[in-house]
Amino acid sequence: TVQQGEIQKRKAEAVVVNLFEGVRPGGATRAVDDALAGAISEAIDCGDFTGKKEDTLLLYTNGRLPARRVLVIGLGKQDGFNLEMARQAAGTAARTLQRLKVGTAATILHGTGAGGLEVEEAAQAVTEASTLACYRFDNYRSRVKQGDGLRKLTIVEFDSGRITAARRGARN
Repeated sequence: TVQQGEIQKRKAEAVVVNLFEGVRPGGATRAVDDALAGAISEAIDCGDFTGKKEDTLLLYTNGRLPARRVLVIGLGKQDGFNLEMARQAAGTAARTLQRLKVGTAATILHGTGAGGLEVEEAAQAVTEASTLACYRFDNYRSRVKQGDGLRKLTIVEFDSGRITAARRGARN
């Protein structure tokens, strides 16, 4: 689903934000970093997170956000960022959430701010990559646990003027 709002206020098991390599948190990532008292910035300062392509940082919110976890995805270098890189970031996020057995998550669109991507295309990329990353063929398994892994991903868009395009992209 696509909903308008602020990612740091979303109630989910995890929220997903992103960061380009060598860049300080801005936009939604900055809002989450502020809510976490600078935990993302501290990880950058310590060298634990660089923002390299498909780099991940998992933080626990300790009640500072409605979500229990924050997953930060590295987008790589900002120069040359494209739709395929956004798709890879979304796939990395979905696979990580699956591995953690997170059932519900909220994400921002990757690359629609500083990356310069169109909202509709980015929403489609997030939806496709997340769906493919979570696919499991279980027809021949006798005992399949239902509910293990990502069941619901909500795309959160702050700008109400971009909601229609995001919904259109998520449907395609």
